[in-house]
Parts: sequence; C-alpha cells; structure tokens
Amino acid sequence: MLFYLAVPAYFVSRRARWLTEAGRSVLDWTALGAVASFLFVALNVGALYIVPRYFMVTAAMAVVPVAVFGAHLARWRPWLAGVLGTGFAVSCLGLLYLENTQPMFAEQHAAAFIASQHGAVYMEPETAWRARALLAERGALDRQADGPPPPGALVAIRVGVVEACLRETSCPWHVAMLPFQPGPSWFEIARYDPPRRLLGALLQGLGMARLFPADILRKIERPGDALVVYRTPAP
Repeated sequence: MLFYLAVPAYFVSRRARWLTEAGRSVLDWTALGAVASFLFVALNVGALYIVPRYFMVTAAMAVVPVAVFGAHLARWRPWLAGVLGTGFAVSCLGLLYLENTQPMFAEQHAAAFIASQHGAVYMEPETAWRARALLAERGALDRQADGPPPPGALVAIRVGVVEACLRETSCPWHVAMLPFQPGPSWFEIARYDPPRRLLGALLQGLGMARLFPADILRKIERPGDALVVYRTPAP
C-alpha cells in the first residue's frame, strides 16, 4: 500500500506552497532513489528469489513523500488527514493479521512424522534443508533420505514449494525438485494443514476465493504451509 500511495503523494507534495526548495530537493532525491531501488530488484527478478526484504530501501524512501503529503493534508484538511491516517493504520494491522506466524509448521510435522517411522522418508530438498536441525534434535536425521524417491517410497512435500522453485530460475534446487512432482498414481498417506484463518473461511463462503491467485490465497487462508506425505506407486 505504501508504494501505491507514494506516487500520487510525491506529485501532490511537490506542489505544496509551504515546501521549501531544499524540501523539494529532498523529495526529488528520495523519489529517484525509490524508483532506482525498485527497478534494480525488478530487473533482477530472474536471478533473485524475491522476498519482501529486498524492497526495504524502496519502502524507506517511499515513506518520505507519503509523510510530506500527510503534513500537507493536515494543514489543509485535518479531519481528512485523521481519517486517512486511521485507515492506513488499520490496513497495516490487517497485514499483520496475514503474517506467516507458523513458518516452520511443515518442517515440524515432517520431523515428527519421520521420527515415527522405522524406514527412510524422502523429502524435497528445500524442506529437507530447513528441517535438518529439527530432525537432528529428534535423532532422526539418518531416516531422511535424499535423491529421487524410488517406487514404494514415502515422500514428504511442503505444499507449493515444488511449483514455486520450478518457476524461479534462481532456485538452487531447480533440477533436484523435478522428481518431487506428485503424479496421479501417488497415494496420499497423510496431510497436515495449519488452522484456517477466519478470513480464509469467509472468502470461501462468499465465493470470492477464486478472485485470488492460488499462492496468495494459500497465504491468506492459513498462517503457514501444509505438509503432505505420499506413497509412490509400487513397481
């Protein structure tokens, strides 16, 4: 939301009569820096595994025109500035509600499942890497197998991670992920889902879930990623 506000805020704020030339210069340089940092990330989208922290510089610079616009609006229409400021604060609280509060949900359940097994369990490489410490803590690191799963094997996969990696050319496990695409003959043994948020259930009930891309809807619905355990077909 900050990025959407920053563009009109810049053009409106620059025309404020009370703003000094030095203030306009600061506004121009921060706007230029915000655009440059945003373009740097955007142009490297094929080489980077995009995460929000890459836009921290852009966000820090975008705050300046939004803050100047807020000061300008407070001079012109104080009540409107209060309404918009309250709306912005409430929207930020809404974003905190959608935060991934259980980032290791899949890994914790994968470690627990593998520890309960006597044989090897195969995992796609990203979740296996993230779960290593949890497996070691349970003394089950030797039961987690690497490489393509053979026929009749147990396979634990974090929902969405294979598809996301195969879309990103920068994913270091691109080739290793290929054997972990569940086929139609793979049998689902178990599934572990984080508790559904009220907002997710509401969107489903109102029929609005189809308006969101699958990856975004999954993050809205649940505070973490699900884990699915499969059995590959026997030879």
